[in-house]
Amino acid sequence: MKEKNAKENDNLEQEEGKAEKKAKKEKKEGGLPLPMIIGGAAGLVILIALSVILGTIIASNFFAPQQASVQAVENADKANDKSKKKIPADEDDPDAPADDDMHIFETGKITTNTKGASNIYVVLELAVDFKPYDPEDEKMKALVNEKGEINKELPLYNKLKMQVTSQITNVLASYTEPELQAARPELNNIMRTQLKSVFRKFELKLGDVHVVTFLVQQM
Repeated sequence: MKEKNAKENDNLEQEEGKAEKKAKKEKKEGGLPLPMIIGGAAGLVILIALSVILGTIIASNFFAPQQASVQAVENADKANDKSKKKIPADEDDPDAPADDDMHIFETGKITTNTKGASNIYVVLELAVDFKPYDPEDEKMKALVNEKGEINKELPLYNKLKMQVTSQITNVLASYTEPELQAARPELNNIMRTQLKSVFRKFELKLGDVHVVTFLVQQM
Protein backbone atom coordinates (compact mmCIF):
# COMPACT_ATOMS: atom_id res chain seq x y z
CA MET A 1 0.00 0.00 0.00
CA LYS A 2 2.81 2.39 0.91
CA GLU A 3 4.61 1.63 -2.35
CA LYS A 4 1.48 2.46 -4.29
CA ASN A 5 1.10 5.86 -2.56
CA ALA A 6 4.75 6.72 -3.15
CA LYS A 7 4.43 5.89 -6.80
CA GLU A 8 1.36 8.12 -7.11
CA ASN A 9 3.19 10.97 -5.41
CA ASP A 10 6.09 10.62 -7.84
CA ASN A 11 3.70 10.76 -10.78
CA LEU A 12 1.99 13.83 -9.35
CA GLU A 13 5.29 15.67 -8.92
CA GLN A 14 6.30 14.79 -12.45
CA GLU A 15 3.01 16.16 -13.81
CA GLU A 16 3.38 19.38 -11.80
CA GLY A 17 6.93 19.83 -13.10
CA LYS A 18 5.81 19.36 -16.66
CA ALA A 19 2.98 21.88 -16.17
CA GLU A 20 5.36 24.45 -14.68
CA LYS A 21 7.85 24.05 -17.55
CA LYS A 22 5.04 24.35 -20.07
CA ALA A 23 3.77 27.58 -18.42
CA LYS A 24 7.27 29.09 -18.45
CA LYS A 25 7.69 28.13 -22.09
CA GLU A 26 4.33 29.69 -23.06
CA LYS A 27 5.17 32.86 -21.10
CA LYS A 28 8.51 33.09 -22.88
CA GLU A 29 6.97 32.59 -26.31
CA GLY A 30 3.89 34.74 -25.69
CA GLY A 31 5.51 38.15 -24.84
CA LEU A 32 8.68 40.15 -24.15
CA PRO A 33 10.01 40.69 -20.65
CA LEU A 34 9.12 44.02 -18.95
CA PRO A 35 12.72 45.37 -18.88
CA MET A 36 12.97 44.93 -22.63
CA ILE A 37 9.66 46.77 -23.16
CA ILE A 38 10.82 49.70 -20.97
CA GLY A 39 14.18 49.82 -22.73
CA GLY A 40 12.52 49.88 -26.16
CA ALA A 41 10.18 52.72 -25.15
CA ALA A 42 13.07 54.78 -23.78
CA GLY A 43 15.02 54.25 -26.98
CA LEU A 44 12.06 55.45 -29.06
CA VAL A 45 11.76 58.63 -26.96
CA ILE A 46 15.48 59.35 -27.39
CA LEU A 47 15.20 58.79 -31.13
CA ILE A 48 12.30 61.27 -31.40
CA ALA A 49 14.18 63.88 -29.33
CA LEU A 50 17.26 63.53 -31.52
CA SER A 51 15.11 63.95 -34.63
CA VAL A 52 13.59 67.17 -33.26
CA ILE A 53 17.00 68.61 -32.29
CA LEU A 54 18.50 67.69 -35.65
CA GLY A 55 15.54 69.26 -37.49
CA THR A 56 15.90 72.49 -35.48
CA ILE A 57 19.62 72.73 -36.24
CA ILE A 58 19.05 72.17 -39.95
CA ALA A 59 16.21 74.72 -40.08
CA SER A 60 18.20 77.39 -38.23
CA ASN A 61 21.24 76.92 -40.45
CA PHE A 62 19.11 77.03 -43.59
CA PHE A 63 16.77 79.94 -42.82
CA ALA A 64 19.15 82.20 -40.85
CA PRO A 65 21.31 83.06 -43.88
CA GLN A 66 18.18 83.77 -45.91
CA GLN A 67 16.80 86.11 -43.22
CA ALA A 68 20.17 87.84 -42.92
CA SER A 69 20.27 88.28 -46.69
CA VAL A 70 16.76 89.80 -46.76
CA GLN A 71 17.65 92.16 -43.90
CA ALA A 72 20.84 93.22 -45.67
CA VAL A 73 18.86 94.07 -48.81
CA GLU A 74 16.32 96.09 -46.82
CA ASN A 75 19.09 98.01 -45.04
CA ALA A 76 20.79 98.74 -48.36
CA ASP A 77 17.52 100.06 -49.81
CA LYS A 78 17.03 102.34 -46.82
CA ALA A 79 20.58 103.63 -47.11
CA ASN A 80 20.07 104.36 -50.81
CA ASP A 81 16.85 106.24 -50.10
CA LYS A 82 18.60 108.39 -47.54
CA SER A 83 21.54 109.09 -49.82
CA LYS A 84 19.23 110.25 -52.59
CA LYS A 85 17.91 113.06 -50.41
CA LYS A 86 20.52 113.82 -47.80
CA ILE A 87 19.98 116.94 -45.70
CA PRO A 88 22.74 118.11 -43.34
CA ALA A 89 21.87 117.44 -39.72
CA ASP A 90 23.29 120.78 -38.56
CA GLU A 91 21.90 123.84 -40.28
CA ASP A 92 24.64 125.97 -38.74
CA ASP A 93 27.47 123.89 -40.16
CA PRO A 94 30.74 125.58 -41.24
CA ASP A 95 29.90 124.94 -44.90
CA ALA A 96 26.83 127.15 -44.78
CA PRO A 97 26.51 129.25 -47.96
CA ALA A 98 27.47 132.90 -47.83
CA ASP A 99 24.76 135.56 -47.58
CA ASP A 100 25.14 136.52 -51.24
CA ASP A 101 24.17 132.95 -52.17
CA MET A 102 20.90 133.30 -50.33
CA HIS A 103 17.47 134.21 -51.63
CA ILE A 104 15.03 136.41 -49.71
CA PHE A 105 11.61 135.26 -48.55
CA GLU A 106 9.34 138.15 -47.54
CA THR A 107 6.60 137.35 -45.06
CA GLY A 108 4.59 140.53 -45.57
CA LYS A 109 2.95 142.21 -42.58
CA ILE A 110 1.53 139.70 -40.10
CA THR A 111 -0.95 141.01 -37.53
CA THR A 112 -2.28 139.28 -34.43
CA ASN A 113 -3.33 139.94 -30.84
CA THR A 114 -0.86 139.73 -28.01
CA LYS A 115 -1.42 137.19 -25.26
CA GLY A 116 -4.41 137.94 -23.03
CA ALA A 117 -5.27 141.28 -24.68
CA SER A 118 -7.89 141.41 -27.42
CA ASN A 119 -7.42 145.18 -27.86
CA ILE A 120 -3.63 145.10 -28.37
CA TYR A 121 -2.23 144.14 -31.75
CA VAL A 122 1.30 143.41 -32.88
CA VAL A 123 2.42 143.85 -36.50
CA LEU A 124 5.53 141.99 -37.66
CA GLU A 125 7.19 141.78 -41.06
CA LEU A 126 10.27 139.67 -41.73
CA ALA A 127 12.76 139.19 -44.55
CA VAL A 128 14.17 135.67 -44.39
CA ASP A 129 17.35 134.45 -46.10
CA PHE A 130 17.12 130.92 -47.46
CA LYS A 131 18.65 128.54 -49.95
CA PRO A 132 17.65 125.08 -51.21
CA TYR A 133 19.73 122.20 -49.88
CA ASP A 134 19.76 120.79 -53.39
CA PRO A 135 19.52 123.59 -56.00
CA GLU A 136 19.52 121.00 -58.80
CA ASP A 137 16.30 119.41 -57.58
CA GLU A 138 13.54 120.00 -60.13
CA LYS A 139 11.04 121.46 -57.68
CA MET A 140 13.71 123.78 -56.29
CA LYS A 141 14.49 124.98 -59.80
CA ALA A 142 10.79 125.68 -60.21
CA LEU A 143 10.71 127.61 -56.92
CA VAL A 144 13.78 129.76 -57.61
CA ASN A 145 14.89 130.42 -61.20
CA GLU A 146 18.44 131.05 -62.42
CA LYS A 147 18.10 134.77 -61.72
CA GLY A 148 17.21 134.08 -58.08
CA GLU A 149 13.60 135.09 -58.58
CA ILE A 150 10.97 133.28 -56.52
CA ASN A 151 7.91 131.91 -58.30
CA LYS A 152 5.15 133.15 -56.01
CA GLU A 153 2.50 131.43 -58.12
CA LEU A 154 3.92 128.01 -57.30
CA PRO A 155 1.84 125.87 -54.87
CA LEU A 156 5.06 125.01 -53.03
CA TYR A 157 5.66 128.72 -52.30
CA ASN A 158 2.09 129.24 -51.14
CA LYS A 159 2.31 126.26 -48.77
CA LEU A 160 5.60 127.58 -47.40
CA LYS A 161 4.21 131.06 -46.83
CA MET A 162 1.09 129.71 -45.14
CA GLN A 163 3.12 127.63 -42.66
CA VAL A 164 5.59 130.47 -42.03
CA THR A 165 2.72 132.89 -41.34
CA SER A 166 1.04 130.39 -39.02
CA GLN A 167 4.25 129.78 -37.07
CA ILE A 168 4.97 133.50 -36.65
CA THR A 169 1.38 134.19 -35.55
CA ASN A 170 1.55 131.45 -32.91
CA VAL A 171 4.83 132.80 -31.54
CA LEU A 172 3.58 136.39 -31.32
CA ALA A 173 0.32 135.33 -29.66
CA SER A 174 2.28 133.51 -26.94
CA TYR A 175 3.77 136.80 -25.63
CA THR A 176 2.12 139.56 -23.64
CA GLU A 177 2.69 143.14 -24.79
CA PRO A 178 5.40 143.83 -22.15
CA GLU A 179 7.10 140.52 -22.98
CA LEU A 180 7.19 141.39 -26.68
CA GLN A 181 8.64 144.80 -26.00
CA ALA A 182 11.34 143.24 -23.83
CA ALA A 183 12.09 140.58 -26.47
CA ARG A 184 12.38 143.12 -29.32
CA PRO A 185 16.24 143.10 -29.46
CA GLU A 186 16.29 139.30 -29.86
CA LEU A 187 13.17 138.95 -31.97
CA ASN A 188 15.09 138.03 -35.13
CA ASN A 189 16.91 135.19 -33.35
CA ILE A 190 13.69 134.01 -31.69
CA MET A 191 11.94 133.84 -35.04
CA ARG A 192 14.89 132.13 -36.72
CA THR A 193 14.81 129.39 -34.09
CA GLN A 194 11.06 128.93 -34.57
CA LEU A 195 11.22 128.91 -38.39
CA LYS A 196 14.10 126.46 -38.82
CA SER A 197 11.90 123.36 -38.77
CA VAL A 198 9.42 124.90 -41.22
CA PHE A 199 12.04 125.69 -43.87
CA ARG A 200 13.79 122.39 -43.29
CA LYS A 201 10.57 120.52 -43.99
CA PHE A 202 10.51 122.17 -47.41
CA GLU A 203 14.18 121.19 -47.95
CA LEU A 204 15.30 124.80 -47.57
CA LYS A 205 18.24 126.00 -45.52
CA LEU A 206 17.40 128.95 -43.32
CA GLY A 207 19.81 131.87 -43.16
CA ASP A 208 19.45 135.14 -41.26
CA VAL A 209 16.08 136.57 -40.26
CA HIS A 210 15.64 140.34 -40.52
CA VAL A 211 12.93 142.32 -38.77
CA VAL A 212 11.50 144.79 -41.30
CA THR A 213 8.48 146.02 -39.35
CA PHE A 214 7.59 145.70 -35.66
CA LEU A 215 4.65 147.59 -34.19
CA VAL A 216 2.56 147.15 -31.07
CA GLN A 217 -0.72 149.06 -31.18
CA GLN A 218 -3.72 149.44 -28.91
CA MET A 219 -7.07 149.60 -30.66
